Amino acid sequence: MDWTQHVSGASKHLGFSGTTELSEEKEGLHEMWQSFLSDILPLNSEVDWDYIRVELWCDSGRIIISPASSQNKYRIAKSSCQVFFPALLAECETIYNAFDDETDEENETEEAEEKLSSLMREMESRWMNKAEAALRGQLKEGSELKFCFFSFDDDEPSREIVVQS
Repeated sequence: MDWTQHVSGASKHLGFSGTTELSEEKEGLHEMWQSFLSDILPLNSEVDWDYIRVELWCDSGRIIISPASSQNKYRIAKSSCQVFFPALLAECETIYNAFDDETDEENETEEAEEKLSSLMREMESRWMNKAEAALRGQLKEGSELKFCFFSFDDDEPSREIVVQS
């Protein structure tokens, strides 16, 4: 995966961005965690965080990871990473296109919206499972970290896990 670095904002947030190939989904997830844990997380040593925030932005095919604090609703990370997964975007677009084919603006019902929401949650759950599986076994010996997975820009996590090595 090719990584680019960029600095943004007054706080000089250091961002790392990567892009995977469509066929490199599993390898991309593994490398995403490897880079985050070994290169990006140490850059946040001065940040008072208590969990790792994992955001799935399916509509743009991105997964964004950063340390976060349950005591602060604002982003506190000095460094984070985001990875573009074409397979995630393609899966999201497939669901939206199928939904659009089945409905039109006049026929969008609450039931149709609920069906779309259900399909999106199922897809997000599959990607959370994939991300979680790629994470296992990558922590340093004796480590324990809490990970909270968020859908889009939700305020509450869809899933919380504690991973121990």
